[in-house]
Amino acid sequence: MDAAARASRPRAASSARRSSAPASRCRTRPSTARNGAARVHTHVPHPRRPVEEYLKTQGRFRHLFEPRRNEALLADIQAQVDAYWAAVAA
Repeated sequence: MDAAARASRPRAASSARRSSAPASRCRTRPSTARNGAARVHTHVPHPRRPVEEYLKTQGRFRHLFEPRRNEALLADIQAQVDAYWAAVAA
């Protein structure tokens, strides 16, 4: 197939689908919608487990607990999670 025939062929439909996504969609924080409002959740866990209990089970967060426990960072993470769920519940 020569270059002229290749250039005249229509593009595949998959490339058109990829570009149709709105540019304003938030890609960094799944908790925010297009207008910055919290998304609606169908299930709000009550009672919620403390963040520390969740993080201790995962080795990638070991630096928060060993060799010394990082109280300030754990408290900050817990505050962020609490603020997130307060915004969802509102």
